Amino acid sequence: MSKLKLKKILSIKWKFITKTKLKLILLTSCIILIYYFNTKIDLLSNIDLIKNIVITNPIEAKIIFVVISILRIFLFIPQLVLIISGGVFFGVYNGFILSLISLLISQSLIFYIGKNFTNIKCLNNLLHVNKKIIDNVRKYGYKLLGIGMICPFTPSDFIMLSAAYIKLTYKKSLIVTLIVNIPMVFLYNFLGTDFNNSILIKVLSIISLSIISYYSFIIWNKLKYENIQIKP
Repeated sequence: MSKLKLKKILSIKWKFITKTKLKLILLTSCIILIYYFNTKIDLLSNIDLIKNIVITNPIEAKIIFVVISILRIFLFIPQLVLIISGGVFFGVYNGFILSLISLLISQSLIFYIGKNFTNIKCLNNLLHVNKKIIDNVRKYGYKLLGIGMICPFTPSDFIMLSAAYIKLTYKKSLIVTLIVNIPMVFLYNFLGTDFNNSILIKVLSIISLSIISYYSFIIWNKLKYENIQIKP
């Protein structure tokens, strides 16, 4: 191997390690902010007001939550935000069920769009710009789909769109989405509940999410950089 090739490889790895550390710090900061806002800021009064509305109108509130969670794909709102909100307003168990239902419906809708509407100009441009991700999904299939769903730093919606575009099966894609998201949704829901209750479980949830996010990001980048060909 020439010195030039070695230099390029080291440069890529150094950038990867730096980005990984920065994103891990960002994730940890976000988790700390969630804790801070959920326990210290006077926004709790507004949250309590919404909780009272939810308690007074439970069926309507659940329907609205599911609808918003589905429409968020058109507003480019991360699913993670709504999953944590589900824990805030509906509690761990109800929030878990509602978030999982919303996730499966929204991912099904994305899959349907990716399978039937990629000839639309804006979607076609989006696919063209992110061709490398599509190539990775084509190469690694359901493995990459699963990693993309777990890692909070990956474009999970676009990965599902790519899965439909390259004609992965809907049934297997949804099963992978369900399996990898069950523990993640449950853990994220804990972040939205009152931190004074079951603090040990909250701390364990934060540690678990940080470890899973870190290593899933490592795997994501490893798969991504495996496709990089260094030209002489």
